[in-house]
Amino acid sequence: MDDETKERVRGVLPVFYRLPPDVAAFYRQVLQIILAVIRPPPDPLLDIRHRICDGQIETWDGKDVFTAFSSHRYSFYLATRETPESLLNLARCTNNAFPNDVGPNYRLSHVNRVMLYMMWLRSYPSYHNLSLIFNVSVATIYNEIHRCIPIFSRTLEHFIQWPTVNAWRDKRGTWPKLRDAVGAIDGTSTEIYRPLIEPQELYYSGHRHYHAIHTQHSCCKVMSSTNSISWISQVPKVIFKGKGNKTARM
Repeated sequence: MDDETKERVRGVLPVFYRLPPDVAAFYRQVLQIILAVIRPPPDPLLDIRHRICDGQIETWDGKDVFTAFSSHRYSFYLATRETPESLLNLARCTNNAFPNDVGPNYRLSHVNRVMLYMMWLRSYPSYHNLSLIFNVSVATIYNEIHRCIPIFSRTLEHFIQWPTVNAWRDKRGTWPKLRDAVGAIDGTSTEIYRPLIEPQELYYSGHRHYHAIHTQHSCCKVMSSTNSISWISQVPKVIFKGKGNKTARM
């Protein structure tokens, strides 16, 4: 800033005020003070969602993910374990089983609903990731998945054949990792308290007032000293394996 500009600025300021050497830095500081007064920072006592969103209302319009992903056939297959054609067949098989719901909570077409469900089964992404992919709310993701589970179970159950006891016995020892774990598979959700430490707060929503660790237990059909037992915990994601433990419990 040249001397002429400084004199002009000094002329519009009160005569009792002494102009600082760096006028630009001074005005930036004044601007920050004004913005802080007009729009104060969020209350630190608010939860992380209100601190980030600042009261803004999120809008969800839905997205045609099926059309966008169909041109990438191999990635489509890895994400859903279906081709675009086979997924369309699934949509046709289940189309009549779904009611014609309309409204802000039903932004997805039936094909995209089926794709959402298959992606959740195959890749098991979080509800928040699916929300960003399909541009619908997390509540909509939850509702769509839980609507699909019984409908797909009833519609496609005749395609599923459960192995006989002899077929299970023939599979024993042929699995690449848990060789003897072919007799029983059980999943359990164990309720826990919500973590109160700040870094963990980001990953636990409290609106349902329920938190759990999901575990899976696999063991061979005929209990022996060489059996394998596995616990798979999703929160946190840790795998524990043990051998020869007949008395282990969840």
